[in-house]
Amino acid sequence: MLSKWFLLPASNRCNVTKQQLISYLAAANETIKSLRETIASLEATIADVHSQNKLLIEHILCDRQKLYGRSSEQTLDSRQMLLLGITDVKPDKTPPEKTVNVTAHTRTASAKITLEEAVRKLPVGETIEHTLAEDERICPECGKVMSSIGTTERRFLRLLPAVANVVKHITHAYGCTCCKHNNEKQHIVRAAEAVPLYPKCLATAETVAQIMAQKAMMGTPLYRQEQEWNHKGLPLSRQTMSNWVIKCSERYLEPIYNVLHEHLCRHTVLHADETTLQVLKDGKSAQSKNYMWLFRTSGDAEHHIILYNYDVSRSASVPKQFLYDFSGYLHVDGYAAYHKLPDTIILVGCWAHARRKFFEAVQAVPKAARHKTLAFKGKEYIDKIFRTDALLADMDYQERKRSRTVKLKPLIDDFYDWVTAQDCSSKNKFSAAISYAQNQRKYLENIFLDGRLELSNNRAERSIKPFVIGRKNFLFSVTARGAKASAVIYSLVETAKANGLDPYMYLREVLEAAPQVSQSTKNWPEKLLPFKAKDTSTK
Repeated sequence: MLSKWFLLPASNRCNVTKQQLISYLAAANETIKSLRETIASLEATIADVHSQNKLLIEHILCDRQKLYGRSSEQTLDSRQMLLLGITDVKPDKTPPEKTVNVTAHTRTASAKITLEEAVRKLPVGETIEHTLAEDERICPECGKVMSSIGTTERRFLRLLPAVANVVKHITHAYGCTCCKHNNEKQHIVRAAEAVPLYPKCLATAETVAQIMAQKAMMGTPLYRQEQEWNHKGLPLSRQTMSNWVIKCSERYLEPIYNVLHEHLCRHTVLHADETTLQVLKDGKSAQSKNYMWLFRTSGDAEHHIILYNYDVSRSASVPKQFLYDFSGYLHVDGYAAYHKLPDTIILVGCWAHARRKFFEAVQAVPKAARHKTLAFKGKEYIDKIFRTDALLADMDYQERKRSRTVKLKPLIDDFYDWVTAQDCSSKNKFSAAISYAQNQRKYLENIFLDGRLELSNNRAERSIKPFVIGRKNFLFSVTARGAKASAVIYSLVETAKANGLDPYMYLREVLEAAPQVSQSTKNWPEKLLPFKAKDTSTK
């Protein structure tokens, strides 16, 4: 309306009444207000686009780091930066902490040996004599035949490919020929027959143990094992191997797994983690995610137990049901389902996860500017916490608990004072790290409750890694029975490894003994636990 007033001839503008001018000005104010709202909306949109663009750049840098960078989460310390010419970083000038005398302790000596030492301990499969014919031993001086005056020995390592053969069992029957000759009732006795793993099973204990170990230890899926045997002329299908593995697992390994489960729940410090697993035929669509859970003992355990548990769900009902008889401390990551466990289970947060959030925020920044970021400072806070706690590793649990209160608590308080002062309103990696640290504070500070507790849940992550590596090869399980069998087999293999046993030899020992003792001994699984088995280590 005001524009109409400006379009009027100059001579007519003075004829506009006061009321009309007021209406013109009111309309102008409305137009200006509308324009300001539009500008504010556009500015907000631009700010949102900039924020999204920054977040996308962070994701791109992080993904690029995962694809092409190191998987290690180590970063340079201040001294390394100075050596590399990054001069705006001040070296750490904090005075060295006072040393304390620690009670003497013993550690198990390293069992690593060289290849030459291992070769000398191997049995000799074949001895080849290198001699000279008699005409080559004629002495050029006197013409007589020379005699052997000594030998030199050299050993070579020979690796033989897997060979398939048949073990033939012949059971003899005995009868009295005298009774038969006199037309009397002949008394017949038979020698004990070989007991198969299950009725009509062609495989020996060595065969099934080898298939299990190849899959769980070496990450060789059944279809690759099938190809290897087909190349050697043996039509051993993956379906047949799968039947052997599943049935033996259900008959002999699962009872041992159940006893290990009972032993696990008697401990007071455990670790837990979970990962995905695709199962094609379990009542859900083939694309659905199922889960493999892991529960294991902590560093205070005399005998380590590592158990996998397959389930279709990732809800809190799974750990609640698995740990139904457990009360104590449970090391976990920040997954919210663990927070719904009973009050008898005290959750212990993972400082390694908190550090990883800051590390990812550092990686989301161009390399030249990383050491100047707040995320780098947050990571340095947590690094100092880990370094300080590492100095307490050789103490007994009670002393460590007291020392943590004195040395570690001030560092953690300083860290959270710094965290509280940070602005996490923006949507970026650094804000996510700050939010994670704030939300997990209650659980992260539970390490002060007991000296046996650990700063991180890395123990569980290392234990679940063999399954993750195997999953990259076999990709999926066809049925839920196969997934449960995999959980049981991986559990016994990893528990055997954790207790210093050769997993193949242990599985072979179990499968050789179980068919007989399971029929005659009531508590036979207890006798075949990994830490009660005879020494099958390769050390």
